[in-house]
Amino acid sequence: MSRIETRLEILDPAHADRACWLPQDRQQGRAGQVPTADQRQAFAKVLRQALEESHMSGRAFARSLDLSQGGIAHWLRGETAPKPATVARVERLLELEPGTLARPLGYAVVTEDPEGRAVNVTEAIKAEQRLGAREKALLLTIYRELLRQYGTTDAAKE
Repeated sequence: MSRIETRLEILDPAHADRACWLPQDRQQGRAGQVPTADQRQAFAKVLRQALEESHMSGRAFARSLDLSQGGIAHWLRGETAPKPATVARVERLLELEPGTLARPLGYAVVTEDPEGRAVNVTEAIKAEQRLGAREKALLLTIYRELLRQYGTTDAAKE
């Protein structure tokens, strides 16, 4: 199995160590797709349930991930979302099946490298060397349209 290579673009170099992706309206640059508000809320719900089932305090959880309690609180309120690599770490820490937390955010667990890093669909398409630029653009367009339709369908059901 080949290793998927990706490139991270830092939104704000002064805050490169932060573990959250900001909502679209708060970004200072463009680093590809970020989870929608609905996706962040779905993730927050699953994370709250997983934390409750693990009987781990927010403080212990943050300490185990070497993150601030404030950052974790933003996740739990659905205000921000962790990067795919951090989601994979959280899943391992809470002993969840891979993808349990990644899927609500629109991250697909495509592969796992030695560090267990989750890769989202957009990253996987862009990194696929067997596809040309035209095929990648087509797949990205289809994927984004499906997400748009899925979001519209879910909103109509509620």
